[in-house]
Amino acid sequence: MLKLMNAVQISASGSFTTDAVDMRPYKQGYRGVCSVSVVITGSGTGKIEYLVPTTQTDNSDLGGLGGYVEPTGATDVGSGATVGSYALSFTPIPCDAFKLKVTETGGVNSITVTLYVSMA
Repeated sequence: MLKLMNAVQISASGSFTTDAVDMRPYKQGYRGVCSVSVVITGSGTGKIEYLVPTTQTDNSDLGGLGGYVEPTGATDVGSGATVGSYALSFTPIPCDAFKLKVTETGGVNSITVTLYVSMA
């Protein structure tokens, strides 16, 4: 498991985007499912979405020359999450890399998030 967030505080209506996860080493034998383990504390509500590069290249920024966006038609990895521990999964579109974005959606209180991801 890769730790992408370690007790990151997200203010009300704020968001945090992780560093890119390089999918290239996992392409051999990768079945397409990513697992997310997340712990949320605080009084807010959060959602998690995944982002992919707008361009696919083999450069050092993992294809992010044009930035990262949520794929068309993608559903949130998780939404409406409050205090607790969650085990979630998602199947990203074929890509060289992805990022996870956590947003506080309640608009009033902050959340603190620790998040891990693994590929199967």
